[in-house]
Amino acid sequence: MRIRFLATVALLALVVAPQAAFAAQSLNVNFADHYGDGNSISMITTSKTAVAMTGAPFLLCSSLNDPKCASSASVTAILPICKSASQANCVEALSVTSPRADSGTASLIRTIGTKAFDADPAAGVPEGSDWSLFEVPQLKAAGDQALYAVKVMVSFEKFPVLGFKATDFSASVVPYSVGTTRTPQTRAEQTFDPISGRSSVSVVGGDPNCIWKENAECGVEGIFPKDSRVKLTVHVGNYLTSWLHGRLTDPNISISAIDTQQNRLTVDAQPVEVPAAKSSQPIDSSDTALVNSFRDVATGKLPPNDINMNIASSDSTALMSFGRFEKLFSNKANRLDSVWSFRALGASAASAALGSSPTTASGLMAALASLGTAPPTSSTSVVADAIGMGGAAAKCSSQVSAITGAVMGTSSSTSLIGLVTTNSLTYDSTPPQFQDGMLVYKVAGLHFNPDDSVFSGRYDLVMDAKVARCLYGYSDSSSPLYASVQIIDSDGTSRVTTSTLREVNGWLKLGVYGFSFSSPTLKVKLTQAAAVAITSTAPTAAPVTAPVAAPATAPVAAPVAAPSGAMAVAPKASAAKTISCMKGKTIKKVTGPNPKCPVGFKLKA
Repeated sequence: MRIRFLATVALLALVVAPQAAFAAQSLNVNFADHYGDGNSISMITTSKTAVAMTGAPFLLCSSLNDPKCASSASVTAILPICKSASQANCVEALSVTSPRADSGTASLIRTIGTKAFDADPAAGVPEGSDWSLFEVPQLKAAGDQALYAVKVMVSFEKFPVLGFKATDFSASVVPYSVGTTRTPQTRAEQTFDPISGRSSVSVVGGDPNCIWKENAECGVEGIFPKDSRVKLTVHVGNYLTSWLHGRLTDPNISISAIDTQQNRLTVDAQPVEVPAAKSSQPIDSSDTALVNSFRDVATGKLPPNDINMNIASSDSTALMSFGRFEKLFSNKANRLDSVWSFRALGASAASAALGSSPTTASGLMAALASLGTAPPTSSTSVVADAIGMGGAAAKCSSQVSAITGAVMGTSSSTSLIGLVTTNSLTYDSTPPQFQDGMLVYKVAGLHFNPDDSVFSGRYDLVMDAKVARCLYGYSDSSSPLYASVQIIDSDGTSRVTTSTLREVNGWLKLGVYGFSFSSPTLKVKLTQAAAVAITSTAPTAAPVTAPVAAPATAPVAAPVAAPSGAMAVAPKASAAKTISCMKGKTIKKVTGPNPKCPVGFKLKA
């Protein structure tokens, strides 16, 4: 769980800005993937859960041995650079390549700042570090962007009986140039409010225009080279065992064990351009219901000055928030940000294993209270729901049990269910849900780019092939799989987009490209029947690409009709005839030796 301060406190922070006297009051909404991340620093505080539950003071601690954090603590740790191949919780390596530099090994320049606190190996908590700065000599020689800042951050919560468990994880690689600033150094500060009688902790200082700051120098965010790829290798605990999500495209994943508690995780992918939306309008001309939602409950009054909303579009409630403010943006983004990042998806696996999947602190504490008496299957069931498996847990119990055991600390695991990435302005930050035999995933965004061109959506799913086959009930790993991708628009209409499916080194890789917005739902279904080429003449349909060739070891199944939008890990069938199928106004052409209409379609006379 990350603490956001200043302009982004709690995801939907309300910031009252100074305003010139007699000026018109404005509602300003800024929706972006990130705001430089300059206010995320390593620190230890008393437990956020305990504060929320009991009203205990929120205190800043100097170390894990500080008496103030003896019974409960929350830790935010930016990981340091690895000093050995076996070191736990650290950044091992970075490389960035481009068409002009195919060998992009990065060299460490330095890690900024000073160590915030020491590591506690017995508790499984790393030292609190800061941004690490790299240079890629090959990119510099080619005249491309050569400077990159890396921040890998893990948050921990101290639970009764179980000790420290990870509750959040994120990794970012940001291109930068060196700038100057006169702002105070970023730091955590404990303050006391005499009116409420309570203390609080906030992050102060720093420069909102910089991603990092050290003395008078700072990092000004830049842009990745065209067609570049970023490869980041980190050492992380085996708590990272369910889903990741991110701002990437065409990702490759590798995960291997370092020891019984730590894994080496490598993510290799291209960055994406993510839209940002901004609106500013006078309160008097804004939507009345929206304006009224900012009124004080007791007095019915609005804040005296401008209302500024900064919403981080990758955070947990961003999809809901987008629906609230979407009409302010006139269906057009105001800029595109160049982003490469990934993070833990949805509720933490640790919280799920503890039986809470907590949306409230009381739910978590109740789960902790019953932890000693809860049967193991109870935790397994909760984890299954939290990671999107739902009712499929009964047939996938071995996979769910492995994840639960790793989180609870009773067994080690290199399991990672998958990685979901998209360039959409925002998306559902819970794991894809397995419903009615399909993985369901929601995204949202604006229809137009800043230059008035239509924004083209991208969605990549990398999933453990064994887990995928278990979910869909296909245990025969030698048979090829096919993906049927359905895009459901906000008005309920269905359409097909370009998609690809590959199985590589034990990972199933699905790419869905070319869909538009504002709030489509993506539904992915796997089958084990041989696919055939299908095209659609529906007005909103994009062309479906030819099936991708299967690995050499995969047998070629007999050709049969495949669902709409099906993409196969198998050769395209030969010797075919074509029929036309109708469903309402949608017409699909099915090609094959013995073509049949998909379910719900009728043969056109």
